[in-house]
Amino acid sequence: MSQKGVIRFEESSIIDRVEGRMGNVISGDPTTAVEKVFVHPAGKLVSGYWECQAGKFTLCEPREEFCVILDGEAIITEEDGTSHTVKKGDAFMLPQGATTTWEIKEFVRKIFVVAFGLGEEK
Repeated sequence: MSQKGVIRFEESSIIDRVEGRMGNVISGDPTTAVEKVFVHPAGKLVSGYWECQAGKFTLCEPREEFCVILDGEAIITEEDGTSHTVKKGDAFMLPQGATTTWEIKEFVRKIFVVAFGLGEEK
């Protein structure tokens, strides 16, 4: 898909929506929705919205990811026990390979930008 010009993050910009359930669930029913707004033609950069209902799950990050929380709150705990509470307006990076536990009490919605294959040789 080739997009030219400014791509605004709004309802009319969504090009794909996928609903599912998080894997590695510890508690609750963390159902998710991913709404893609931009996919680079080579598929190595994707951005859009991600939302998740209440639950707790472990995630091993398969790619580099930049996030901005739009709504709700989550507690992200790293493998060493360090916890980060993220809420509306917070921006952060999740490095590829990071293993974290997410605890969402009610709901969270974020904008994401993911980059695939940054560690691969050209």
